[in-house]
Amino acid sequence: MSTGLAQSFIQQMYNVTDVNISSTNFGSLVSAVTTPSGLMSTDLQKLINFIDFIIIQSVVILSGIAANGLSIYSFAKIGLGDTVTISFFALSFTDMCCLLVAVYNWLCYTLYRSPVSWPVDMFTLMYLGVWYFQAFYDVSMLITTYTAVQKCCCIALPFHFRSVFTKRRTFVVIVCIVLLCGAAYAPVFATQGLQRVSGFSNNTSTSYTVWFSSNREEIIGINDIIIRVFLQNACEVIVLSCLFILTNTLRRQYNFRRSVSLHSFSDVSNDASQNDIVNNNQQGASHDKVHKVSAKELQVIKSVTLLSAVFVTCNMPRIVLSLARVIVPELDTYRRFHNIHLTLQMFRRVVEVSGTSANFIILYKFNYTFREAIVNLFQCCKAH
Repeated sequence: MSTGLAQSFIQQMYNVTDVNISSTNFGSLVSAVTTPSGLMSTDLQKLINFIDFIIIQSVVILSGIAANGLSIYSFAKIGLGDTVTISFFALSFTDMCCLLVAVYNWLCYTLYRSPVSWPVDMFTLMYLGVWYFQAFYDVSMLITTYTAVQKCCCIALPFHFRSVFTKRRTFVVIVCIVLLCGAAYAPVFATQGLQRVSGFSNNTSTSYTVWFSSNREEIIGINDIIIRVFLQNACEVIVLSCLFILTNTLRRQYNFRRSVSLHSFSDVSNDASQNDIVNNNQQGASHDKVHKVSAKELQVIKSVTLLSAVFVTCNMPRIVLSLARVIVPELDTYRRFHNIHLTLQMFRRVVEVSGTSANFIILYKFNYTFREAIVNLFQCCKAH
C-alpha cells in the first residue's frame, strides 16, 4: 500500500491533516474508508450497532458464559469416561473461548463509543480480535462435526465402528483439530498488528493504529476460500447427512424393537401352562429392557436432532455472508459497503453466540447425568 494512501487512512481515522509517515516503518494499512453508498447511513449503522452491542450482545454473551461454565463443571464432575463426554467437554471449552473473545470485542466497542480519547483506536483493536473469535469458532465447528460423525457411525454400524472411536483417538482428533485451525489462522494473525505512530495532534503524543502486511488481501482470500467457503459448507453437509442417517437408523431400531416386544406380549396371553408362565416372566423382563433401551435411544434422537439443528441454523448466516464476500468484494470492512457489512456481521455474531446457550439447554433437557450434576451443584449452593 502506498504512503499516500496510508496517510489518507490516518487522516480520516484520527481527523488530522498534518501526517508525514514512511511506509518502511509504518507498514501497510487497509484501504481508505470510502463513503457508503446509500444502503445504510453511518448514523443508522451506529444506532443499530449500539443497540446490538450494548444491549443484545451483553445479555447473550453473559448467558453463554454462564451456560458454558455450568457445562464445563458438569462434564468435569461426570468424568471424561467416554468419547461423547470428551467431545462435549472440548466443545464447551472452545465455546467458552469464543465467548471470552466476544467479551473482549464488546469492551473494545464500548470504549470506542465512549467520549474518552484513547491512545489506540478501539474499533481497529476490536477488528483484530474478530479473527481470534473465528478461529475458536472453527474449532467448535469441527468438534461438532466429528461428534456427529462419531454418533452416526457407532449407532448405524455399531459392530464396525465401536472399537474405532476410542477415548484416546478422540483426544488425538481434538488435538489435531486445534493444531489444524491454529495453522490455518497463523498467516492471518501474522499479517495484522498494532503500530506506534507519533506526531498526532491528539491529547496523547503517541498513538497506536492497526497495520496490515502488503500480502494480507491474498492471505484473507485464501482463508475465505479454504475455511469459510469449503470447510464450512463441508461441515454443514456432513452434519446434515449424519443427522439424516442417524435419525432414520434409530427410528427403524425403535420401531423394530417395539414390534418385537408387542409380539412377545401377545404370545403371553395365549399360553397358560406353568412353564409358559415362567418363560413369559422372562419375556416380560426382556420386554421392559427393550422399552428402556428404546426410550433412551428416543432421547438420543431428540438431542442429536436439536443439537444438529442448532449447529446448522447458527452456522448458516456465516456461510451466506462468506459467500457474499466472495461474490461482492466491496462487502467488507473499510470498503464501499462497510456499514452494511458491520451490521450483518454483528447479527451473525449474535446468532452464533446464542447457539452456545442453546446447546446447554438441550444437554440439560435430554442428558440425565448432565442434569443431575447441575441440580446437585445448585442444591449445594443453596445449602451453604
